Amino acid sequence: MDNKMRRAPLHPMSPALLADITGEYEIENPKGLTGDKLVDAILQGDYETILLETDDAEHDVVPAVPKTIQRHLKLNNRGRGIRTELILFEEGFLKVSQERRGKRTAEQLLNLRYLDSRPTISRFVAMKPIYVGLGFTGTGALFGSLVYFKLFLPFTLPATVMFVTAAVIAFLLSAYQTKEESTFYTRTGRAQVLTLRATFGCIRALRKLVPELVDAIHRAHTLNMPKREHYLREEMREHYRLQEEGILSKDNCLASTQRILSSFE
Repeated sequence: MDNKMRRAPLHPMSPALLADITGEYEIENPKGLTGDKLVDAILQGDYETILLETDDAEHDVVPAVPKTIQRHLKLNNRGRGIRTELILFEEGFLKVSQERRGKRTAEQLLNLRYLDSRPTISRFVAMKPIYVGLGFTGTGALFGSLVYFKLFLPFTLPATVMFVTAAVIAFLLSAYQTKEESTFYTRTGRAQVLTLRATFGCIRALRKLVPELVDAIHRAHTLNMPKREHYLREEMREHYRLQEEGILSKDNCLASTQRILSSFE
């Protein structure tokens, strides 16, 4: 297999680090220096390093900027006033923008090749307001029966209206609090990077949207995937990028990179 070579700028490195990357770099050494003298010359910037790239290394080349839009997806939580727009790119990226009552609150760019295609799905049904609403409904029905027979109308009629109204409010509160969430994590680091929430009225839209994201992640996993060790290094760099952009906290980034490091054989 022919090695393909490109010049790489020299960065400060310790002798230990220089030894660690043996096999990935070679040194232009016209003076024939060896040992500590060669290391000192490199650290002083006297020589250039040349990165040896094999066909495997070519897989590390990932489009840095998404260019071709593949599809627009939208999720509107009208009850919460939250509108989420998702743009899928053919290069394997996802841009997520979120607006709350007309004001943009968040925007992030995710490289789908580093995401796990198996999201966690959680559902929460607000049962307490439902039980309260059923109690109000039963009480309202009782007073309504007295109204039907025209008994104690000055008292039973207002009470019926009050309990029926309270029941409606309780059921609306349950609908407002009921939600479903789909959370996506990075593939090896298991960092939570995207959570899509849907409340009553758009849960069906979320359930339709998630499979499309899963398919997009599957496609991204097939785009010029490197060998495992290269992939893990790339995923680690992606976690640092997400931390710099404020998507991951420092602690979450550290925990995720530790999981990736433990995956190296």
